[in-house]
Amino acid sequence: MHSNDIKDRFAELRAKGLSLSRIASGIRVSQRTLVEWNRQLAPDIRALRAVHLEASTNKPSPRAKPTSPALVSARASRIMLPFRHLPWLPKYASV
Repeated sequence: MHSNDIKDRFAELRAKGLSLSRIASGIRVSQRTLVEWNRQLAPDIRALRAVHLEASTNKPSPRAKPTSPALVSARASRIMLPFRHLPWLPKYASV
């Protein structure tokens, strides 16, 4: 018998998309046992996948840039700098 902690770990790893063979070598459980657990825990694994998917879509991208009003204004000023001599330049872009 395997502990519930190992089964929980299996479900977590499977929900993250790891293959049965990779999980088997990682948690030292036979692949045949994991096939059986995969069948038994299928609803739990699907639920965990949904949670992981939702968490990953709600997390801001590491490449996302902050967009505070001051930062936007600074970016606009930097972008508009070469055009500052033009009469139609908006006031917010003054340097």
